[in-house]
Amino acid sequence: MTSKYSTRYGDSEYVSTPEKNGCYLSKTTFCIICVVFIALLVGVALIFYFGPEETPSDCDVAVCVAPFPAVPGEPVEEEEPSFTGRLPESLKPYHYNLVVRVFLDEEDGDAQFTFDGNVTISITCVETTNVITLHAFDIEVDPLETLITDMQGTEIGISSQTIDELHEFYIIELKTSLKAGEEYSAYLTFEGILGRELHGLYRSSYNDPETKWLVASQFQATGARKMFPCFDEPNMKATFDMVIVHRDTRNALWNMPLVKTVPTYDNWLESHFETSVIMPTYLLAVVVSDFPYLEIVREDGLV
Repeated sequence: MTSKYSTRYGDSEYVSTPEKNGCYLSKTTFCIICVVFIALLVGVALIFYFGPEETPSDCDVAVCVAPFPAVPGEPVEEEEPSFTGRLPESLKPYHYNLVVRVFLDEEDGDAQFTFDGNVTISITCVETTNVITLHAFDIEVDPLETLITDMQGTEIGISSQTIDELHEFYIIELKTSLKAGEEYSAYLTFEGILGRELHGLYRSSYNDPETKWLVASQFQATGARKMFPCFDEPNMKATFDMVIVHRDTRNALWNMPLVKTVPTYDNWLESHFETSVIMPTYLLAVVVSDFPYLEIVREDGLV
């Protein structure tokens, strides 16, 4: 309760009320302060609720935090280049002896529209290795017939023979390594189907008026591996000796001039051709048909 006191000055009396001490706020100011305070509390609560979680103790640092920058001068590990599917450079072919036999007639029974043969590849070893990698695709290679020898005819043991379908490789792993600078020989047998897809060694036909069958080839760019195991890349050049075995009712053509035909058995012939120039596998060409052909020899000896 506020008390009053009086003071008399002369004949008059002055009545006074004492002033209140402290700081006073109006109701409007007080409300504004309350609203701001509540807003701050709500904001802090939202930050804690929706803010980033604390990094767990078992979190992988490489995933949860940004990596530290490399220290200047510290060596940086470089990733090895991915495998491109190319043949290893450890071996180089320099000559092929190739024999191919084609079956086109009903008399061939279950073998009709197939082919088989064998190849002997002369190889130079550039880098010591115990693996021979060749191309082979869509053909069967008989692993029991595969033979690897040195130039003295000594056989080299084989550990395994596998197929890499992705890269179209036929891989021969040896028990002992081939030595750099030495020459070796790889003998393989093969068989396949004379398909109609116009790639590799294939069959075609015409009517006269009955159906007549023939064999042709398209090896560019990677079709040679569909006829025989080989180093089927453009830089793997070599010379070739070719023998085509066929029925005597047909003729055989190849890149080089015919040297001789040799009768074998039951109306079959072997057509032997001259050794080719050095060339890649995709340039080989094979035709077996009953078409006659003309051969023109130029003055420089080219046919």
